[in-house]
Amino acid sequence: MTAVSAFVSILGFMVVFRSNQAWSRYWEGADLVQQARGEWISATSSLFACMSRSPEKADQVVRLEGLVVRLMSLLYAESLSCLSEGHGFELLDLEGIEQTAMDMLDDQGDNDSKLEMILHWVQRVIIDNISSGTITAPPPIVSRVFNELSAGVVKIASARKIKDIQFPFHYAQMLGISLLVYTAGVPIMSAYLFTTYWAAGASSFLNIFVLWCVNYLSVEIEQPFGTDPNDLPLQDEMRYMNETLAMLLSTHAKKPPTFSPPTNREPWAVKSCVRLASGAKKLGSLMAASDAFADNRGGGRADGRAIGCVSGVDVPSAWAEPTCDRGAANEPDSEGHPTAFVLPVSALDWASAATGDRVSPQGGLGSCLPRAQASDAFADNRGG
Repeated sequence: MTAVSAFVSILGFMVVFRSNQAWSRYWEGADLVQQARGEWISATSSLFACMSRSPEKADQVVRLEGLVVRLMSLLYAESLSCLSEGHGFELLDLEGIEQTAMDMLDDQGDNDSKLEMILHWVQRVIIDNISSGTITAPPPIVSRVFNELSAGVVKIASARKIKDIQFPFHYAQMLGISLLVYTAGVPIMSAYLFTTYWAAGASSFLNIFVLWCVNYLSVEIEQPFGTDPNDLPLQDEMRYMNETLAMLLSTHAKKPPTFSPPTNREPWAVKSCVRLASGAKKLGSLMAASDAFADNRGGGRADGRAIGCVSGVDVPSAWAEPTCDRGAANEPDSEGHPTAFVLPVSALDWASAATGDRVSPQGGLGSCLPRAQASDAFADNRGG
């Protein structure tokens, strides 16, 4: 029995070890693919920010932006093709790019060569447009673009490690043989240990079933790149990349918003309210909003009515009129007073705010809180 126990222990360790390695490979692959996408999106956005704002260069800027987003889409598609056995991915429209260059790219032998060629094109485009004055940012700032481009390529190379280096064959072979031996031996041991046939059958089935399931689960996920249903959703990653690149070309993305300081309060008196989910009609119906306000220094109510906004209105006017924006619950209680009012942020007012049933602050920046939770909110440093 000692030898049997040792065999079962070693087999269990081998199955669990392979399962851990499979999960590690799967999540590492997902992490690297998304990090590469983030690096290249950031590089594209940074490059767009470095381009000239001169009206004389407007046409060259439009041409450069169109070329860069198409090359970046092609770069990410070729990277994913390297990982998924040459599976095709959706690209942004390549119309307008020189056809001879595309023909030369198609003549490259493998996806690795295409990847390096596209990356080289992007880098040469950047340098050429620095020389022509289309990219006007100082070289130390533009160097960030090159850093992010190279970081994305390193992430893809690390993901290639997962694809090219399979789980050790000898380990998998030995594990398969051990599972076959276990499958043949467990029914014999169960028949020897149990007095009823149904107990022996159930014990044998469960032990064999669990180990084989864990082993096949490991086999399924230890190679995360491909087209199987359980593989990583690379097509979705490609679609997210294309959508973000297309967004960077939009007119709204090219023109940052402006800001005009409010005239009815001091510039430092900022209002902060939770933004409701699409379709939400009442703030009081969202239990999650209560937690969000509590985490955002706004407090909350036990009945799920989250209330929290920063306001410069003092308490007397808050009693007369609700102060929370965007539908925050501020209904009067049985005595006609609102269930939420503005508390002062000033350290001198905290004591009176925490102890008094009514608050008479000096005015200024405050946090809209329910009366019952004012003391707790300030004690947790969520009141300002």
